[in-house]
Amino acid sequence: MKKLLTTIISITILMSIMISPASAELKDGYKDYGSYRDKFKYEDVGDFRYIYRYGGKSLEVLYKKRSSKQEIKRIEFPAEHNGKQVDVIGFTNDNHDENLKVNTIFIPKTIDVFSISCVYDPFDDESGERLVSVKNIEVDKDNPYLCSKDGVLYSKDMKILYLYPNRNNMTVYKMPNTIEDTFSYMLLFKRNNLRKVYLSDNLKKIDLSSLQNCKNLEYVYIGTNTKEIGESAFCSDEKLKTVKIKSKKLKTIGESSFNGCSSLKNINIPSTLKIIEGSAFRDCKSLKKIKLPKNLKKIGSFAFMDCKKLSKVIISNTNKAPEIKNKVYCYYNYKKNKKVYQKTFSGTKKGIKFHVKNKKVAKSLKKQLKGSGVKNAKILIGKKVVYQNING
Repeated sequence: MKKLLTTIISITILMSIMISPASAELKDGYKDYGSYRDKFKYEDVGDFRYIYRYGGKSLEVLYKKRSSKQEIKRIEFPAEHNGKQVDVIGFTNDNHDENLKVNTIFIPKTIDVFSISCVYDPFDDESGERLVSVKNIEVDKDNPYLCSKDGVLYSKDMKILYLYPNRNNMTVYKMPNTIEDTFSYMLLFKRNNLRKVYLSDNLKKIDLSSLQNCKNLEYVYIGTNTKEIGESAFCSDEKLKTVKIKSKKLKTIGESSFNGCSSLKNINIPSTLKIIEGSAFRDCKSLKKIKLPKNLKKIGSFAFMDCKKLSKVIISNTNKAPEIKNKVYCYYNYKKNKKVYQKTFSGTKKGIKFHVKNKKVAKSLKKQLKGSGVKNAKILIGKKVVYQNING
């Protein structure tokens, strides 16, 4: 019996030596980051790839299964491997392959670093990062770094939104008011189930392309402490009709923020706003009128270009009109056999009316409108027309 027990112990020790990362036959791998090449050792076990970095001090686990026609019900990442804690999780590179559909991804208690991308990033088209179409994220309740609610991934203190799955079933998303920041740009990009979004009252900035290309989005609430709407934040949301801005701290509406929001009819702009960047409301074909605040300093190039129904603009400034950046873009229209010049108010309704507070503002506005692309524009104080037939 003693001899048999000794033999079993010997076999167990031998097997543990054979599978340990220190002794196993690990493969050499690398990933290029420009001129830098990241080298590492790895092994494939089942559906996972285990990557040992920094001489085995860090263990990264990547799900490596190829495309699947059927939805994978659940991917549960391991918390450890061969007695070593897993530090990072993600998916192997697969040339932007969107065919991997997953219902639920489970994140273990040890993880605070992850790499999960749901949609193609046009700003990083050489990243090679694999795309995963996912519905829900679950997190181990004992994870001290992360948590999930309604399938959405947050920091444990609920101050950072980390990941909103692209196939999450919610049509109305009410961002928790504890949220102050988002992990990266494009976090709600192309979330096509969404119809209404209520952003956190404590969100400081709506980042680059945050809600771009949400094809069914109709309503957005912007909270009380938002200071900036970033570039292309709502670009090409073609069904977006109403934007309610409660913020009294908003300073900037970024370039192309609402570009291509062809159904937009209602948006209130707070008195704190100072800058409307270029193309901000370009191609908002349903926008009929807009009230600009008294503290507005600048209207960027092409800001209201091709707003075909825009017939009324209220200027609230009392000293002088905001600066209109009248950069000109020219192209040749071969069908009409002529050059076409595009400017800040090009393509707005003929006879567009600008309502101002006094003659001083009217005079400064008239000077700028002459290069803005307007046709037969009028400037009014109250109901009285003070300038008319302005062409730019």
